[in-house]
Amino acid sequence: MLEKKGTKEEFINEHIHYPDIWPGGIENYPFTRSRILPIYYEIPEGAKVLDVGANSGEFMQLLKKKKGCDVTGADISDVVVEIAKKKGLNMVHVDAETLPFPDNTFDVVTLMETLEHFHEPIKYLKEISRVLKPGGYILGTCPHANLERYVHEDSRLHHQYYTEESLYKDLKEAFGDVHIKSLTGGQYSLGFINSHLASEPCELLFKAGKGKCEPWESIIQNTNDTRVWWGFTQLAGVVYYRMRGYAEKMGIHGIESGFEMFPYNGSESQMKWQERIHSGILQNELESILKVSDISIWQVMSSKWGVAFLQCAKDLIGKPIVTEVDDWLFDLPSYNIASHPFKPNSDMERMAYMQLELSDAIICSTQYIKDGLKKFFPNKPMYVVRNSIDFALWENTEIKAPDMYPKEEGVIRIGYTGCANHNGDLELIRRPLRKIVEKHPQVEFMCYQEFDALKGLPRAKYTNKWVTIDRYPDEIRRWNLDIGIAPLRDNDFNRSKSNLRWLEYSAMKIPTIASDVYPFTNSISHTNNGILVKNSDLDWFEALEELVLNQKKRLKIGEKSYQTVKNKFNMDKVSGEYAAILKEIKCNGVTSKQKLADSSEIQTMTVGASQP
Repeated sequence: MLEKKGTKEEFINEHIHYPDIWPGGIENYPFTRSRILPIYYEIPEGAKVLDVGANSGEFMQLLKKKKGCDVTGADISDVVVEIAKKKGLNMVHVDAETLPFPDNTFDVVTLMETLEHFHEPIKYLKEISRVLKPGGYILGTCPHANLERYVHEDSRLHHQYYTEESLYKDLKEAFGDVHIKSLTGGQYSLGFINSHLASEPCELLFKAGKGKCEPWESIIQNTNDTRVWWGFTQLAGVVYYRMRGYAEKMGIHGIESGFEMFPYNGSESQMKWQERIHSGILQNELESILKVSDISIWQVMSSKWGVAFLQCAKDLIGKPIVTEVDDWLFDLPSYNIASHPFKPNSDMERMAYMQLELSDAIICSTQYIKDGLKKFFPNKPMYVVRNSIDFALWENTEIKAPDMYPKEEGVIRIGYTGCANHNGDLELIRRPLRKIVEKHPQVEFMCYQEFDALKGLPRAKYTNKWVTIDRYPDEIRRWNLDIGIAPLRDNDFNRSKSNLRWLEYSAMKIPTIASDVYPFTNSISHTNNGILVKNSDLDWFEALEELVLNQKKRLKIGEKSYQTVKNKFNMDKVSGEYAAILKEIKCNGVTSKQKLADSSEIQTMTVGASQP
């Protein structure tokens, strides 16, 4: 360990006016996540915490707001102490050599980027040990000597230049048990990913206790719940229906869910992170997450780096990896916008196959997908989790905005809530819908956009307004539909689709007319809770006209479909079935589980180039 020379008085004087290192708030310094998050996750909720070298109190605020901790800060700089106090934080202006607290006061003491500033570190560490409760521990970070040697300058007022060995020696002299985790340059900062420090240690994280101290991630391992990480990779709507909606309801079923909290409109973020998977920082975060998870579930990746990461995680960590499949990916019709990237022998098709092949289990949205995938992977465990409706969301909508889509009295409004992927399916109703509108002047049509298949349709309204999934029920309710349609061509891709269009209409008691194709034949009882039609102009016209002219039948079918969906496709119920599947996967485990070393001894997985 290198050490700067100087007296204690000089040390105090040079630090007395140390500046605020987070003047823009901690959230505006994302490069610090690699060292802050592992410390944050290891602190129990509600713990009594002392943050030594707290600076302006940004980490203290994070612990208070997110974990409900009782936090006290200590710093020698009069500048940052005043800043922290103005934030309403409990802050003391003190030299850490003599802390103004009784013995055995705190559950946790944090020392973030502070130990390297100490003039006599062992003396300070022993004082910190004094104020820790029995069973308490210190958590902290400090730069590795490599970072000091090649990046930092003397102006940073660092007095100790630590390696793994020298840091262990100092901590061991003050504490009974010590664990150290090293971050390489690539894991520490994206800026180092292509530098000579990419695979060299640059940052040191440590945890030490007065007695026996559990290693990294131990706090969140002590639970009887099944812990599941949900890996979002698709657009926001698919993420909600297939992943997030269920994840948010798992707590009552003994499943502890973890996922990255993207906003509902964060579809781009949910996909773009896959392009960053080769970065050491992201790998490090995901590695730590997967170590403390019992299972991880991933939607189909759009990045070869993502698939490579999953293979590394499977080999190194040995926890079950599950892939969630919502579409048939091996035979897309040409009119679907996803048909080009998933064309036969394409990279996307190969990546999807590789991900499914390495998975320990597959969860499908329909039986049709499961039956198809069984032909590829006959011995792989597969389960069906049907799409469902969160009635807490769909029944508690509050329309506060003025009526944006006014409907005159006596008007019968037919609507379609699908997207541009289904332009080819809408060709099925182009002629019958036009005849209905031309024959019945009280009928109008409404959908999101003017599809090519329906161009020139009389009395058609297009909202041209896409909303986030959490506001979607409100938006559809504003449409004030009398009839919902769900045309589908009969092909393998559409047979694999779910009955989601019918589910959404039914949640609002809107009667559905749907093509007599597998997703609907498997759930709709004809003329009871919906209308099934053959894909002919005559059948579509007659079904539409019957409901246009028969209000009583519309109301009856709408009510019956609502009851069916609420009883059989209620997310509260289906989430319980999903939880049972996840517990079964956990129980079966992986045939080749490996005994994991302490994370201070294990090398971070590498994907592709040398270095979540």
